[in-house]
Amino acid sequence: MSHSLYVHIPICIQKCTYCDFFSDVRYLNSVDKIIDSLIKELRIKAASSAVSAWNTIYIGGGTPSVLTNSQVRLLCSAIRSVAPVVAGAEWTIEANPEDITAEWLDGCAIEGINRLSFGLQSMNDEELSLVRRRGNRSTNLKALDTVNGHWPGEVSLDLISGLPGQTKESLAESISWACASKANHISLYSLTIEDGTALAHSLRSGTGPAVPRDDEADSLWLAGRDALIRAGFAQYEVSNFARTGHESAHNLVYWRMGEWIGVGPSASGTVRRGPCALRTTNAREIEAWLADPVGSAETEEIGPADCAKETLIMGMRLLEGVDRRNFANRFGRDILEVAGKTCAAWERRGLLRVSESRIALNAEGILLLNAFLGQCLEEMD
Repeated sequence: MSHSLYVHIPICIQKCTYCDFFSDVRYLNSVDKIIDSLIKELRIKAASSAVSAWNTIYIGGGTPSVLTNSQVRLLCSAIRSVAPVVAGAEWTIEANPEDITAEWLDGCAIEGINRLSFGLQSMNDEELSLVRRRGNRSTNLKALDTVNGHWPGEVSLDLISGLPGQTKESLAESISWACASKANHISLYSLTIEDGTALAHSLRSGTGPAVPRDDEADSLWLAGRDALIRAGFAQYEVSNFARTGHESAHNLVYWRMGEWIGVGPSASGTVRRGPCALRTTNAREIEAWLADPVGSAETEEIGPADCAKETLIMGMRLLEGVDRRNFANRFGRDILEVAGKTCAAWERRGLLRVSESRIALNAEGILLLNAFLGQCLEEMD
């Protein structure tokens, strides 16, 4: 059976204050050891899941661009040795702009990686500094120039709205640079203050930089959305925009509740079992994971009711919404049977589209996604 694959590189040189993804700055000299464990885990999990091919591959983090060309080669060779990569499959690697060189891009391309995802976040030095980004406007410009002139594959860029000190003008400039690049996919994330992050701690203690109020942050994101749409990027998910045909195939696996294997500290994987699912989540601690990459993981059986809720939660993030036939085939009931009152009310408000094949929030309804999901989940209980 073919699967998607997520590989987590749990290393950062410097941690951004807003970041809630698992990474550790103390293991920069342990990359070879980490790759050995990644390969070990990959082989065990692929064998136990009878993986016959890789549909999509995503090397994320952390900071995968800390890998040298030889380390990229070792990891990619192991992935191919476990199972063949489907012809034309999307193979993504994340990078930080300040790490990008022509030589590193060459090494990735030679190994079959065909999509580069990197975080500009902002083109404003003050905004980047206030959240402790390692790079700056200059390194962003250099990365854009190197990628535009050298990278043969697809490009996805990340931007953040609602950063400390950000204005509509500075966000518009960042978006303008992104749209002028060769990127066909741009993610515009609204800054979220996650518990446990350095930014959350500093805001609670009163020592952190001021962030926009909720209404200001909403206004910033909407202005960014409109600028991306004017530039020819269609919104296809809550925070993701793409030119036609350039949507992220790997992320669509998550949003459509497909199957994937996850390797590396904190990585998760999901295997479908009819209306149920088996989810494996690795230890969020490098030493525990190194000691036993497979045995340190937690496994959770997800029953039909919770799987149905997850399918709705993830699928409604997409502007395409949820396929009613697929939902009914898997769970034995149509979406309108389990959340019909909510759907009818939102359709009357002009925020939800209901057809024989799908339900989907429109561009205005997606802005109220959490409220819609809250009402659906209450009705489904």
